[in-house]
Amino acid sequence: MFEVYQLCDGHDLVLLQEHWLLPNELQLLSEVHADFLAYGASAVDIGSNILVGRPYGGTAILYKKTLSDHISPVQTDDPRLTGIKINTRYGPSLVLSVYMPTDYHDEDSLERYVEVCSKINALTAECDIVDCIVTGDFNCSVGSRFYNNFVDLLNVNKLVCSDINKIPQAFTYCNGDHSCTSWIDHILCSKAIDADITEINVLYDYISSDHKPLSIKIGRVLNSVWEHIESSNPPFVTRCWRSVDDVLKIH
Repeated sequence: MFEVYQLCDGHDLVLLQEHWLLPNELQLLSEVHADFLAYGASAVDIGSNILVGRPYGGTAILYKKTLSDHISPVQTDDPRLTGIKINTRYGPSLVLSVYMPTDYHDEDSLERYVEVCSKINALTAECDIVDCIVTGDFNCSVGSRFYNNFVDLLNVNKLVCSDINKIPQAFTYCNGDHSCTSWIDHILCSKAIDADITEINVLYDYISSDHKPLSIKIGRVLNSVWEHIESSNPPFVTRCWRSVDDVLKIH
């Protein structure tokens, strides 16, 4: 949990995937940092009052309290997607934290991937927005089985993959013994937002997860009504955090 706190210290928004929290534990996300609030979704079904196996999945967005008057939650009806709408200088902008299905090399995996892509397409079409950022664990690298669907998602929503375009070589996932790496976490942006990105990095020093955070800094993103807010932090960071739930339970 300390590394999530550190991410909050250095950013205005922190996007999490796989926080592993139960529905009745989501309020813990707003307790990570004194200056942050959170909005998230749990992937765990506790309707039967019996939890089988470990908790899993879930997405969330942590945001600075100073921005709360300009942020509203977006209903996604899918724990793989957490969304907020922000009033920026571009106009209303959608920010989505996504955790896409894993490829188990079967047709069900592909169908689930296409289904989540369709939900993203619907959200961007139905929300009253001018730009958007879709970021998180896409479980997709260049040349992988889902890559064509990933490209279709970019094209339908007129987005660009900012990390691939701006970082010459990187990895965002590393297995336990460091024998395998891949670049499966991405930041997709509308072209206007992408043009204002001043810095983008993979934060390799973070070690609590097998995924490495992606951090971006966007110049002049705030609306003029936010000019009183003092912020020198990169506005966005995305992180897959498979150990958050264990730490929160210990706490």
